[in-house]
Amino acid sequence: MGNTKTVKVKKAPGETFGCFETTIPSRFEALVLIFDLEGFTQFCTKPQIERYIPRFLNRVFHLISSALVIDDSFNEARLRFPLGGALPVHIKFLGDGALLIWKMPTDSPKKVSTFIELLNHLYIVKTSYKDLLDECQDEFGISSLPNKIRFGIATGEVCKLKAGNPNRIEYIGFPINLASRLQSYCRGLGLMASARIGIDYDHLEVLNYRKVSAKKLSGFGSEVVIVDEEDYSSLLSKERSKLFSEV
Repeated sequence: MGNTKTVKVKKAPGETFGCFETTIPSRFEALVLIFDLEGFTQFCTKPQIERYIPRFLNRVFHLISSALVIDDSFNEARLRFPLGGALPVHIKFLGDGALLIWKMPTDSPKKVSTFIELLNHLYIVKTSYKDLLDECQDEFGISSLPNKIRFGIATGEVCKLKAGNPNRIEYIGFPINLASRLQSYCRGLGLMASARIGIDYDHLEVLNYRKVSAKKLSGFGSEVVIVDEEDYSSLLSKERSKLFSEV
């Protein structure tokens, strides 16, 4: 056995992937937003595109920030996405989009108003995105920019995880997964939100939203969602019947 080799396993430093503290994570009810830029991968294959990517992403983030800030104090340096006066507790860049998490208000009426506020402001972003594309095409002199922006919104409990590195915080929870599934579920709709928050149908109808059931949402099965009435009606009937059912 003289030829047997001994292998020493080095202890991984605290900042390496997966080294989370084992204390019980804190939980809170959250409002989760995930947005995605459709066509971003193709955009990144253009020659010398690296000179345009930061400028384009800054324009997108500025557009979203402008919509979510509801006072007159917005400026170029304030890219922090306040909603109803509250800043998100977490912002994570995802390469072709971003994850944002807010703590939900504890007051039930305030929960609903905050949720509706986010829906309305993101609808403005969705409809303004085409103008941004036109401006960027003129400014950059290139075509094939990411042609759509899609939003998924969900609410529910999330857990806050701390890593060995005190600067690293991560969040897990079903509303993050749900928001991700919603934004990618129907390419014809740029805005989908979970209806689990419990807004009554009459309230939504006044604001031109409606509830439908997403029949084949990966990992969730059938899920009641909120969509814009006009966008939903503009879908081809074949696509509507394949993906949705009435509630």
